[in-house]
Amino acid sequence: MKIIIYLIFSILVLFIIKNIIEYQYTVELRTPKNGINDICKKCKRKDLEKKGFLSDKYLVKKHINDNYSYMKTAKLLYETKDAKKLKDFDLPENFVIKSSSGSRMFIIVKNNKYNMKNLIKESKKFLNRNYSNHSYRGIPYLGLEEPHYDYNDKRIIVEEYLGDVKEFRMLVIKGKIVYYEMVPEYYDQDFNKIDVEYGKKKYNKKLILPKNIDVINRFIKDIYEKENIEFARFDFYLKDDEVYFSELTFTPENCMHKYSNFINKKAQDIHLNRNHTD
Repeated sequence: MKIIIYLIFSILVLFIIKNIIEYQYTVELRTPKNGINDICKKCKRKDLEKKGFLSDKYLVKKHINDNYSYMKTAKLLYETKDAKKLKDFDLPENFVIKSSSGSRMFIIVKNNKYNMKNLIKESKKFLNRNYSNHSYRGIPYLGLEEPHYDYNDKRIIVEEYLGDVKEFRMLVIKGKIVYYEMVPEYYDQDFNKIDVEYGKKKYNKKLILPKNIDVINRFIKDIYEKENIEFARFDFYLKDDEVYFSELTFTPENCMHKYSNFINKKAQDIHLNRNHTD
């Protein structure tokens, strides 16, 4: 009897934890059917090997340079699977060091202001972190893991520092753009600034498109047609008149971002091949 009570209690606790985590991110606890998060979750476990390759910051950079040479990437300066080998590389004055796997694992260094021991220490942490089950993602039975990260080939990479850049993102479903994000602002398909989280309110502000938007659109079209990716957020850096590929994000906010019914409806129309604004 005690075992049964313990099991029921454990299941209840897990259910409460799951709802608390989702409530932090979502407007409603239940994701609208065929809304952005629902589509994200449906795609979460598809094509894991392919998405693992394309989300690996080292492998995807090489892939883009070899197959989509018209799209710029930050120059790769060094890569290693042994953090201690960083001390053998002559680091430039400015650089970015990051993990090829996962998210939010990077260090920006300017003007040679770094401590090698600390760089190695942090890099070891990056390499030892299994991001697919990191933090709350490791809670069992709740489906919170991000399994495509298990297919990354983890290493530490050193990239050129691009300087001051803007982050430009586009959520894409079946090759169609759902919204634009000039971080931290969101814009609809007509380039009007919108409240993507809580309603369809439009502001009296238009998105100023990057000068190389044709290159971005070509890249998105090519990726969809050649890699057959149904759902992804395309992340770019904008520096002056140049655009640089940043990464492909297959589970934005782990499929738990806040989206209003207005923006979910646009995603639903695209996913179900209904009439929508390109």
